[in-house]
Amino acid sequence: MMKLKGHIGGLVFFLWLFVAGSGNCRADADFVLVVNVGNDVARLSPHEVELIFLSRKRIWPDGGNIAAVINENPKIYESFSYTLLKRSPRQYLIFRKKMLFRGQGMPPPTVQTDQEVIDFVAAHVGGLGYVSPEAVTPAVKVVPISQ
Repeated sequence: MMKLKGHIGGLVFFLWLFVAGSGNCRADADFVLVVNVGNDVARLSPHEVELIFLSRKRIWPDGGNIAAVINENPKIYESFSYTLLKRSPRQYLIFRKKMLFRGQGMPPPTVQTDQEVIDFVAAHVGGLGYVSPEAVTPAVKVVPISQ
């Protein structure tokens, strides 16, 4: 009987970890993707976003260059990193540093605030970034993330 209680307790703990961890994956609650208002893209898949921010996809479907920017606002940055890049902010930072050190290209530039992201995206035709939902202005266009 004691052994069964131990297994049940372990199972409950595992389920709690699963449920608690899944709360971090709600992209719609913490950030939205934004592009330049002149960009024709209607949606992006999670995989496309991952490729763009890992500098593996650099061209929009219309042939223009993608100009991604990283928002280092801690809450948004953490949610974005875990949700779409499948890595912690620290792992993503290390990835970017290794990429630069190995000469594999330039990682996206970083900014500290939502307004800086909006300014960057509005100034670059191929601009792409992420901001908190309440920060969106008419200067940028929200792009849904969907399969």
